[in-house]
Amino acid sequence: MNDAIHVDGVGFGYNETRVLDGLTLHIPGGATTAVVGANGSGKSTLLGLLAGTLFPQQGSIDAPRADGVAFAVQHSQVSDALPITVAETVMMGRWRALGLWRRPSREDRAIVDYWITELGLDDLRRRRLGTLSGGQRQRTLLAQAFAQESPVVLLDEPTVGLDADSRDRVARQIVRLAASGRTIVAATHDVGLAGRFDFCVLLGAGSVLATGSPEAIFTEPNLAAALSLG
Repeated sequence: MNDAIHVDGVGFGYNETRVLDGLTLHIPGGATTAVVGANGSGKSTLLGLLAGTLFPQQGSIDAPRADGVAFAVQHSQVSDALPITVAETVMMGRWRALGLWRRPSREDRAIVDYWITELGLDDLRRRRLGTLSGGQRQRTLLAQAFAQESPVVLLDEPTVGLDADSRDRVARQIVRLAASGRTIVAATHDVGLAGRFDFCVLLGAGSVLATGSPEAIFTEPNLAAALSLG
């Protein structure tokens, strides 16, 4: 299994607050990687750096170009006021492939319909985002990211706000995408989801505390260290 992403000595902070400090990490390609850690450990910041929405202040990141990356943010980061439907939101995932002027093709519509169905959104396709529950919006944003068909998919807390059935549905789709050769990186507090992944990264105080399989990472000493550092 080859590495898809290399993070070398990366530092990043907001104003006077240091979030990541000398972070070095290798993320395997064609696999699922869970980034876990306490609140404030730098999980979401790391995803922003991998997505190219943030830029390292020190060190370097060797990753696919931004146009080869799909990034699904948490539903709370998307405005309730956007006047678009579920189907229109998922179709936005095809914009990169469409370019500025091309209309959606039959294939584009088929991809959008597929992900709407797979994530249980059929009955909601004409509903506006602002009328959805948090979990419904989360599934819509995941469908948008999956519809991009990018080689690298970044997910920030993908199961937040989801019920047990929806969490299982999303987890199965993530595993299936990796089996098809895509690289999936998810920042998550969901131990059940992380336990189904191939590889885990445990962050604490902006540094890597441990990497390895879920079984190797989720030990009492590791978790105690992560919680104590934040």
